[in-house]
Amino acid sequence: MTPPNHSPSLETLFKLLENADQPFDEDCVHMDCTADCEDFSDLAQQVAQGAKLEDLMPMFATHLDQIGCCRQEFEALVAVLRMSLDESD
Repeated sequence: MTPPNHSPSLETLFKLLENADQPFDEDCVHMDCTADCEDFSDLAQQVAQGAKLEDLMPMFATHLDQIGCCRQEFEALVAVLRMSLDESD
């Protein structure tokens, strides 16, 4: 559970601490984000439109929880797509 009124980086830290006793899923850790770039951009578009990543692709959501650099890139892509959607409204 994430305490209220904390920054996203603290939320990430709390989430990592909550899951610290769980082993990494080797398949998930070694997922190749660049190999399926087109699929992930479609996924980011769906998330930008309000879908929950955990519902769409749970293994990728776990990968993002475990691999910070991938999470940052995906969140940046979603943010840009959301801004684009907001501008088109």
